[in-house]
Amino acid sequence: MNTTQRIKHRFPDLNFVKPIPVHEHPRYKNFGIHFSPNRHEVLPKGHVKEPGRKKMLVDTVVERDTPVPLRDGLHVYADVYRPQSSSETKVPAVICWSPYGKSSISLDMTWNRTGVPKDWASGYETFEGLDPAEWCRRGYAVVNVDARGSQFSEGTYFFWGDQEAEDIHDTIDFLSKQPWCNGSVCMGGNSYLAKAQVGYASRLSHPALKAIAPWEGFTDIYRQLLCRGGFAMNKKFIKFYQWGIASNHEVENMEGMVKSHPLFDDYWAGKYDAVENINVPMYILGSFVNPFHVQGSFDTFRHGGSKRKWLRVHSTFEWYEMYDLKAMDDLQRFYDRYCKGIQNGWEHDTPPLRLTLHGFGSVPNIVERAEIEFPLQRQQLKTYYLDSGTKKLHASPPTSESSVFHAGHDLRASSSFTLKFTEYTEIAGYAKVRLWMSCKEKDDMDVVVQIRKLDKSGNILKGMNFPFPVPESEAPEGETTKHYGPQGFLRASASPSRDETRSSSDGQQVFYKFDCEKKISPGTVVSLEITLWPMGMVFAEGEGIMLLVAGHFLSEPTTEALRIQEPDDENSWPQSIHLEDYDRVLGLYGVAFKSQKRLGTEYRSLVSEHPWRLLLLTLLGDENLHHVSLRNYGGFIRSVVDITSEKSAELAQRKAAKEAEDRKERLERFIDMISHEIRNLLSAVLRCVEDIEDAVKDNSAQEYEQEVHHPPRQVPLRPRLYWSLLVRLYRLWRPRQAPHDGRERQSQSLRQRLKPDLLVGN
Repeated sequence: MNTTQRIKHRFPDLNFVKPIPVHEHPRYKNFGIHFSPNRHEVLPKGHVKEPGRKKMLVDTVVERDTPVPLRDGLHVYADVYRPQSSSETKVPAVICWSPYGKSSISLDMTWNRTGVPKDWASGYETFEGLDPAEWCRRGYAVVNVDARGSQFSEGTYFFWGDQEAEDIHDTIDFLSKQPWCNGSVCMGGNSYLAKAQVGYASRLSHPALKAIAPWEGFTDIYRQLLCRGGFAMNKKFIKFYQWGIASNHEVENMEGMVKSHPLFDDYWAGKYDAVENINVPMYILGSFVNPFHVQGSFDTFRHGGSKRKWLRVHSTFEWYEMYDLKAMDDLQRFYDRYCKGIQNGWEHDTPPLRLTLHGFGSVPNIVERAEIEFPLQRQQLKTYYLDSGTKKLHASPPTSESSVFHAGHDLRASSSFTLKFTEYTEIAGYAKVRLWMSCKEKDDMDVVVQIRKLDKSGNILKGMNFPFPVPESEAPEGETTKHYGPQGFLRASASPSRDETRSSSDGQQVFYKFDCEKKISPGTVVSLEITLWPMGMVFAEGEGIMLLVAGHFLSEPTTEALRIQEPDDENSWPQSIHLEDYDRVLGLYGVAFKSQKRLGTEYRSLVSEHPWRLLLLTLLGDENLHHVSLRNYGGFIRSVVDITSEKSAELAQRKAAKEAEDRKERLERFIDMISHEIRNLLSAVLRCVEDIEDAVKDNSAQEYEQEVHHPPRQVPLRPRLYWSLLVRLYRLWRPRQAPHDGRERQSQSLRQRLKPDLLVGN
């Protein structure tokens, strides 16, 4: 049973996808790739593949699609570029092992070529590999190999692991015996090519392999790429990556294995690199800016078994560094020392660690300062406490308990805490965050933390990963372009898998096995410790940091093409419901299933900037219920819509209407009050009039009696006219009074007359 058969037998649920053939693949078909086994040609000095590219610096022999025999009878194919003089003067071979095609895709697909001028490379390099034009001049043969199952190489494509290690071993053996080779083989390249080097050297060894140069790679694809913190991430990337393998055979379904093997088990252990087994000289390149390789590079340096290992932490992006002339000169010294045996003082002149700290544009970077170890032995650990009340980090614990909320399933939601430094400060090492968190709705939660740099005004800063032709603000967002800051991840239920034997003695670096989970009772407050990836920053007095806590990836995507529009984390959407609306919203489900009707409700979320949502529950039809096996129970399609703009407009209208109603009521009360006061005054006058009238009547009777019993006398005219006028006023007023509800009727009449004016006035 060969290795491929053994892997398939061991993991019966492992499945494979049928890739797109090379000639049909949209990534490769425009390059006019032809399969030409054993075709030889000479590229003369001065030859240019296309205008603007680097010229061939020496006469170079190219052996196209050289078949490399493997132990199971299959072949991988390689393009060999070697100086024509190697027929007389043998040279070492540098293997660039990848599934990307031997010379097709290039940095042309990246923004501004990631700062790499077009004439820095010939175009004959494999993606992320060494340029043959440059390295043939330096006295090396560059061998671009298509990994098993990729391009025209035979067999099943596996993402790293034992099968690839065996294939590399057979390739080293084959190349070391070629007539143009001096018997020494080394390896080089970024990313996948770096992972292939570490993957091989941690499993097998060959006397012909003299050195490796893994420039930015990972060692643990579960913890560093696919399931950081114990939960699936980079989902869109792995789909894109898996689709990008062109082949006529079959490709391991890595996307499917993430779903079927969510915990770290034997399958993932088969792809883990035990770097302590490496015994070959290593020149490691690392950085604090890479989206995938920061942890792997430092892990290889710190735990690699070789006594001859060097780490250079640079200030740019890996692709820029691969073709920078100064970097190539440095790499050549390393290769020359171990592949050609040149005593050039490499061991004596090169510090074990060259460390870069990022100033993010506000202060200069510290570039490649000589150090011995990482973390630095002279580091001073400091503890800061989160204060939810002030949203700051303090040197002493807060005096009162407080809490803060954010939506777990929302790309815009997070909690933040800031800290300002009162003096010049450097941070280099591993930061750890301890949080006490709870989730009312679920028995688990995914937590992401990040540290960002702040300038003196409190603005969040971004670093540039290579020289920009435009200001930073005009460059596209993305982790290949800009540096944002380190992140840390943890699924709460994975916390019990903590392995103290692999965690650091100072407690800063917490290692989780992720081989088990323990769910949490909803609402239970749990303590979570999250170690962020290594970081290196420098701060001027008055600058500071911001700690972000969220339920989603906090940096920008690797490239714009990988940006997600909706959350793809596994946090529950109810975590975003405002606590005052929570019971009402979830209660709608019971009402919907009981009534079997389409229902909806508005609610508030915990997202401060866009708080309003509309929940719609749409009843599934019989056909749909049958497809999802819910015919016996019923089912609904849940839709959640952001209605903040519409709701804000509605609330604004309500507010304006309420204010108008309030103004109208105040006016009516004023009119009623005035009417009442006038009525009281008139009532007093009328009572006086009645008294006068009675008096007049009494006086008239007396006058009559006087006329009968006494002699007549003259009555003054003016008083009689005065009383008569008052009586007339009384008689004119009395018919207009209502018996009981006159005041209310007057008020209503007044409101009717005033209503149009009020509407116009509003």
